[in-house]
Amino acid sequence: MKKQHVSIYLIMSIFVGLLLVPLTSAETSIESVTIEPEEPARLGDITFSAIITGEEIQEVYLLVQECNDDICYAIDSFNESMSPGDANNYSSSITLTKDDATYIKYAFSILTEQGWEVPDSDDYTNVDLTVNSDNGNQNDNNDGSNGNSDSNTPGFELVFVLTILCTLALLIRRYRFQ
Repeated sequence: MKKQHVSIYLIMSIFVGLLLVPLTSAETSIESVTIEPEEPARLGDITFSAIITGEEIQEVYLLVQECNDDICYAIDSFNESMSPGDANNYSSSITLTKDDATYIKYAFSILTEQGWEVPDSDDYTNVDLTVNSDNGNQNDNNDGSNGNSDSNTPGFELVFVLTILCTLALLIRRYRFQ
């Protein structure tokens, strides 16, 4: 009987350990992005500010490409170091150089102790450009997320928790009624 209690406690501690593994990862998160001006113009200056949280962030780079309907200028793309500020706020300014660009794509590359988090092509956020800032054109094809393209689904740990709880309930029921 005592052996059964030891095995129950051992199984429970293994399940709790497995539950805590996903919670201890030091993943970074881009909380919000602010672009000034809100409606950038071709050949204009743009300032990006981002609140990026995570443990032990060492460097943040802003990656920007100017694009038109046919091509994105990858050779002349921006790879700017972002200056850290207070409260996990990073900022950088760039001056656009392509007069035929209709939109820009941006993302962030982040260096932590685990290495570089390099964005995929799906991680870039598009921002439409106006011809100039005085003509009043508004391009609202932005995704409305204030630049936060984080598509990670929170709560995936719930599957682990439910599996552990069901398994524990079955084990406790099994040993209790023997």
